[in-house]
Amino acid sequence: MANLGRDEAAERSTLIANAEYDVTFDFTGTDSFRSRSVIRFAGVPGAATFVDVVAQVIHSVTLNGVELSAAEGDRLALPELEGDNELVVDAEYAYSTAGVGIHRFVDPENDETYLYSQFATMYACHAFACFDQPDIKGTFAFTVIAPAHWVVTSNAKAPVPSGTGAHSPLTWVFDRTVPLPTYATVVCAGPYAFVEGSITSVKGEIPARVYGRPQLLEHFAAERLVADSQAGFELYERIFDTEFPYDSYDHVYAPQYNFGAMENAGCVTVSEDRLLFRGKTSQALLEFRTVVVMHELAHMWFGDLVTMRWWDDLWLNESFAEYVGTYATAVATEYSDAWVTFTAQRKSIAYATDQLPTTHPVLSDLPDVDAVAGAFDMITYAKGASALRQLAATLGEETFFAGVAAYLKRHAFSNATLADLFAELESASGRSLTAWRTAWLETPGVTTLAADVTEDAGDLISSLAVTEVAPE
Repeated sequence: MANLGRDEAAERSTLIANAEYDVTFDFTGTDSFRSRSVIRFAGVPGAATFVDVVAQVIHSVTLNGVELSAAEGDRLALPELEGDNELVVDAEYAYSTAGVGIHRFVDPENDETYLYSQFATMYACHAFACFDQPDIKGTFAFTVIAPAHWVVTSNAKAPVPSGTGAHSPLTWVFDRTVPLPTYATVVCAGPYAFVEGSITSVKGEIPARVYGRPQLLEHFAAERLVADSQAGFELYERIFDTEFPYDSYDHVYAPQYNFGAMENAGCVTVSEDRLLFRGKTSQALLEFRTVVVMHELAHMWFGDLVTMRWWDDLWLNESFAEYVGTYATAVATEYSDAWVTFTAQRKSIAYATDQLPTTHPVLSDLPDVDAVAGAFDMITYAKGASALRQLAATLGEETFFAGVAAYLKRHAFSNATLADLFAELESASGRSLTAWRTAWLETPGVTTLAADVTEDAGDLISSLAVTEVAPE
């Protein structure tokens, strides 16, 4: 597995700008796949840096026409950058069965192969050479060569494939994306079935497909996923005052998926095992799926359009989507009691977790990518979401979302931090949030509530006050 330190990532981001990727995947092999990355980027003349790549075999590497040696490990050294650079890496990569890079699932019912990517947190370099960190965004033009009976989807609207014969591989050439972090890019390929739909955005009608294995087609609940997405579009485009940033919005049911869902820009991968229901199911699970749809849709703006600079702000990325996804479910769908469910099933776990010896502040201190895995807990998700909900109530929802909208506009297609968000919230509200941040984000543990009761001579309560003691 590749790892990257916060300090070295910060240094690399000062040397690289305006990354533009052309990546070709060849999925016609059975045991491995090949990808060719062409990366054009601005650099600091004379500086040296590295590109991330975890491959089985590196066939060739050239930087500005000069052939480089393909050293072992997860990095390729890039010496003597120029002002404008072109890096070409042609390599062979392993398929994954653990959700790292390109996951390969062989259907036991018919031996068909299904592929999908999982690039968070630093797994894109297991599929193509890249600067695999959140704050070196790039535009991506993906080309996929795949068997003739497969379909392919990615961040951009699905193109019409080209090929020479009925049984020859087809080539899918996707339009270039807007600037994205590497972890939010996606490629899914296989004999997927799909249901065609559309969503009305302020920018017009956009295609919205729901993909999955053909034998599960009747269980896709595609109409519901699209309807929930439509409700989310109408709410988010209004409260964020920003149109949906992409040209399509798909969902792909992914078999053997190790997450609940992933917010790939314009193409959300969803756990088939957890969220595709093959029979009559409970209202609680149906509500949960709607919350997940709203959560991932919120990331299209908060996470993909504006991206954290480093994984320290992972809590903010997830807490915001947790808060806004539940808020959207409660105000825009039939599940008006979504906050009750959140309190019972999510916040209650956060309360318990926050009283263990292993508790930690909501704010994360993640010195490298390897430390990120330990940040995925209910303090990150549910306590953080609860704090943001409290902040929205304190400032007023209209003021809170006005600050969020200003933040999204100011930092669109780039990166930002918690300080950037708070600057906009303070500007919108006219209030300092320093003390609030210290109490709720930097201090672990729960506050203790107690009753201060005074009784008179007749054993009647003459006064009662609720006291609150914060942890040290």
